[in-house]
Amino acid sequence: MKIGFYGNTNNYPFMLALALRRLGHDVQFIVDQSDKLDRPEYRYPEISLPYPDWIHDVSRVRFRHYAWPNLRRRNIVKILRSCDAVVLNQFGPTLLPLIGRPALVLLTGSDLLFYASHAEQRIWQEGLLHKLTLHALVARQRRGIRMSNATSYFWKGINPEGDALLDDLGIGDDRRFFLLMTDVDRIQPTPLPFNSLPRIFCVARFVWKKPIRPGFTRQDYKGSDVMILGLGLFHRKTLMPLDIHLVRKGVDLDDIVKLVESEGLTRMVTWHDEMSQYEVLNQYRLADIVFDQMGEDSFVGMGGLDAMAMARPLIANGRPEYMSLSSDEPSPICQAATPEEVCNQLERLTASREERQRVADAGRKYVQQFFSSDHSAQVCLDLFGRFV
Repeated sequence: MKIGFYGNTNNYPFMLALALRRLGHDVQFIVDQSDKLDRPEYRYPEISLPYPDWIHDVSRVRFRHYAWPNLRRRNIVKILRSCDAVVLNQFGPTLLPLIGRPALVLLTGSDLLFYASHAEQRIWQEGLLHKLTLHALVARQRRGIRMSNATSYFWKGINPEGDALLDDLGIGDDRRFFLLMTDVDRIQPTPLPFNSLPRIFCVARFVWKKPIRPGFTRQDYKGSDVMILGLGLFHRKTLMPLDIHLVRKGVDLDDIVKLVESEGLTRMVTWHDEMSQYEVLNQYRLADIVFDQMGEDSFVGMGGLDAMAMARPLIANGRPEYMSLSSDEPSPICQAATPEEVCNQLERLTASREERQRVADAGRKYVQQFFSSDHSAQVCLDLFGRFV
């Protein structure tokens, strides 16, 4: 089967494309953005410019290219119309009425909650032309999602706002599924370093101050304060020093720096500039323990699953009530949604090398069994089998 891809949030669709290629399918992948998180070469170092012939670089595509007829959009549609089926992410659904092929839509956040919601246009105050362009883009995005054969979005209940939007667009349970995956084929487990000072790495961006601000959604909030307060509580309780590594990313970065200082952790923290996904994977190799999000309305994503694939203990609000919907085994994520729970998990993992290794091994086995990109590729092929 010839399968076209458009949209590449955090290289999530590209991971799926690689799995489909491993299964022998002809993939045509379009790269439309210049951001490092959305370009394959920043996660897969063996892929570099110029791209191989199955990857088409049309970056950088802007709002106006989705909203109004233009030569760039026409060329993109021509590539996708040559395929038997398409997988669309980010602004890809806007093109579906022009593509006219069976389609799976992968929604990951703002592509639904912001760009498929007329309500969100109220925050834009940049002139009539911009407003008209955004209005046209949202209308096309909504139409494309409505036309999809099946749409991937978080398990029902995680984000009621997204659930309501999908209901409004006519995406019922019979057309809704959820892909949660990591690339266990390429991310191999590496031995835990067992550093003399336990090395901590946090993959979640620092967005945590509420009320929710314009342009953000509830799932953007990562509960970063819970992690810092838990680290502080652990240090005061055990007097054990830690080697904490954080990335300067997120709109609430200044406030998290102040919280780090007030918790007495400043001397233990090493700050890193924003990094590529490949560099994040290297941080996992160096770490003893990885943290992901602690928010009430978010969910562990690819970053946390990647850490588990590398056999690193993951502390996060893993929402076990939802993880059980995709697996028949208890989640090995070290569940923590309060500072006290963070402290308890750190005590357990730092007290025993054997326990740290057991959790690491269980995490690798868990994602390999239930959340591999190869499994997700087969789910997509089964869905396409109904439509193509």
